[in-house]
Amino acid sequence: MGRSLWGWGRRKPPPAADPPEGVPGGGRPPLPALGATLGRLLVALEALVAPPDRDRTRRLVRDFGAPGGAGPRLQERLRRAPPAPPPAAGA
Repeated sequence: MGRSLWGWGRRKPPPAADPPEGVPGGGRPPLPALGATLGRLLVALEALVAPPDRDRTRRLVRDFGAPGGAGPRLQERLRRAPPAPPPAAGA
């Protein structure tokens, strides 16, 4: 059984994850397609958004992902951004 997080024996942080397969040199994983991500978002929101607000939520997500909308612009910026440096040891 693990030690208490509040007591004298704090748990050690989990070891760093191995780089994802297919990512040379442990770079960042590939960016998923915006449409797929927005589709998963809508499925997840079904349980969280009240039925009267679902149409508005769908419309907002559709507008976000529309060509020329904020979603594709953000996707392009993420695609062009340099990878973040690895976290410092002991951080």
